[in-house]
Amino acid sequence: MRFYVNYDASIITAQSGYDAGGNGTIRIVSTESTTFKVTFKAVKPGTSTISVARSTAQIGSETEDSMNVAASSGSVSVSAPASYSSDDTLSSLEISPGVLSPAFSPSVTTYTTSVGSDCDKLTVSAIANDSKATVKVSGTRMDPDLIQQPLQLRQRTEAREHIQ
Repeated sequence: MRFYVNYDASIITAQSGYDAGGNGTIRIVSTESTTFKVTFKAVKPGTSTISVARSTAQIGSETEDSMNVAASSGSVSVSAPASYSSDDTLSSLEISPGVLSPAFSPSVTTYTTSVGSDCDKLTVSAIANDSKATVKVSGTRMDPDLIQQPLQLRQRTEAREHIQ
């Protein structure tokens, strides 16, 4: 069996499952299979028709009878990913107990603090500068044998995280 599949290469691109081609037309050849899986990758938002070229779909060889295969088409829609904020700064950052050093500034990304040995919980409160951004505070229980426990901050609109 040999046939050609057409698609809009500005919207999707064929990744695997075909014999030859690309850039809008691929060829599929098989002497054994009647079912085929072609994987496409999204290029940009839009809609692409995927169709089998009717005049090329045939089964047979010089020593066998040939027959044309009925072909159809379908379409695939590609959506743009959700918008994310390009502003990755915070409008405020507070901890309790303790005091940040240096004092909070949107341009500073590393802080230190000191707390007593009886501190079993550190509360981090962070608010994103952009309302479309998110902040994620992640951390683990502080090991009493460690002098400091780094926290990795990621974006979210408002977060209050208790680290125990």
